[in-house]
Amino acid sequence: MTDDEHLQTNVRGDLKSLWAQDSLQIGFDMDILKPWEAGFAGADASSTLGGHRVFEFAVAGAADGVSTNGVAYLQTSHDAALPADTAREGVRVVVTREGLVTTYHLDFPWGQLGVSSPMKPGDAFGFALAVNDIDPGRKARRHGIRLFDGIVDEKSPRQYGPVWLRR
Repeated sequence: MTDDEHLQTNVRGDLKSLWAQDSLQIGFDMDILKPWEAGFAGADASSTLGGHRVFEFAVAGAADGVSTNGVAYLQTSHDAALPADTAREGVRVVVTREGLVTTYHLDFPWGQLGVSSPMKPGDAFGFALAVNDIDPGRKARRHGIRLFDGIVDEKSPRQYGPVWLRR
């Protein structure tokens, strides 16, 4: 990401607020091809969310030259085996900064997404990504870009886009 001002202080403290500074928000629906059960509109208080395993991560790193190890914080989880409000040590996050470019290197093992074995070609999962940016030097409010909806303004995995696996 090209960013004139990288700010992420919550990575060493308030992980619940990672999203409020320079960060990524990443949503996964590992059951995007499964129909929604009757009575589930997509995002409600149910822990099962219509039988879909849905996860939302906030990912960030200080990228300040002190530490490039970042954190993947599981904000929302609809799988009892992966509790929400936890830092996921199994997700590898390295954030580097060179000049005005912040680079995020991420490795999400299948097990961190509620999948017991690797998905195969032809399988699909739901995905949404938001790149959050805050520039206090310019007094700019949080803004950013996104790929698909469902994780910023409205928490609705029905708005995630499909990612199809190929060989």
